[in-house]
Amino acid sequence: MKKSALNRIIIWSIVSAVLILLLILGVIYSKNIPVKINGDTIRNKHNNLSDFNRSTNAKLTDDININAINVGWISGNVEFVTGDTDNITINQSFGNTSTPDTDDTMLWYVDDDKLYIYSNDYENDFAEYFDNNVSISSIFSYISKSFNKRNHDSTLTVSIPENYILGNAKIDTVSANVSVSNLKSDLTINTVSGIITTDNINADDVTINDVSGNIDINIENAAQVNLNNVSGNTYFVGCTDEIEISTVSGKSDCNINNSEISDIRINSISGNNTLTLPKDITGFYIDYSTTSGKLSNNFSNNNTYSYGDEYINISCDTVSGNFDILKK
Repeated sequence: MKKSALNRIIIWSIVSAVLILLLILGVIYSKNIPVKINGDTIRNKHNNLSDFNRSTNAKLTDDININAINVGWISGNVEFVTGDTDNITINQSFGNTSTPDTDDTMLWYVDDDKLYIYSNDYENDFAEYFDNNVSISSIFSYISKSFNKRNHDSTLTVSIPENYILGNAKIDTVSANVSVSNLKSDLTINTVSGIITTDNINADDVTINDVSGNIDINIENAAQVNLNNVSGNTYFVGCTDEIEISTVSGKSDCNINNSEISDIRINSISGNNTLTLPKDITGFYIDYSTTSGKLSNNFSNNNTYSYGDEYINISCDTVSGNFDILKK
């Protein structure tokens, strides 16, 4: 094996390990040091958790105009849906108990134009468990502990009025699956092992970070999309001005619907990568860097790196993954 190829494998292996650690630590510190409100943390602003609203359902009143929603949920499911409602509503349902204890009930809070929603274990048990002492062993011990909690089956459903435009939505989970549909908002999702799916999203920016769960994204229109996954598979369908997909061992499948896209970047170590483009594109140029992978270009009979006027910039950096460009 070439020395440069060996160096690349070592570097990417280190990067993958760092990504896993940073994502888990990011989730942890976002609980231990909760999101700030007017320069202060939620925990410091409210010394008693009873100061939060605690209920399994709520409907915001007409005088509350929400521009951003932040969710912190350990396990179970998080769903964003649009429906026949005149205000934003939130609901928590339990899959294995019809009469949950008060301690299992979610916490929510409105500050100015921001809505914060936490599973109880996210804001309460997490900080108490670590007690400000974070270590690698405590990270995985807590994750293991969280899988055995009753509200592992707790589902948060956020219902948003049809055509309601948010500024941004941010969802952080450890193992909770996330499903978002028909959202008109910038979107950020961070999870360790949850499965992420979206459908019919309109946004300027969409950023998804996952470690081992699959990412399945459908975007109606976005200016920029960033999808990062370590071992899970990543699927994208939709329209965007530019997209970047980064994986380590999971495969990626990127299906572009708009011919005006300008920049496509794909990075992987061993996962195979497929890019499907509209047949009416005017051209592209491929910057393909690999050690043992193979390029297949359906727009050219001899798999050349150039097509037409080279309008779309395509880069693919991989060690052993193949790169297939398909024509719709």
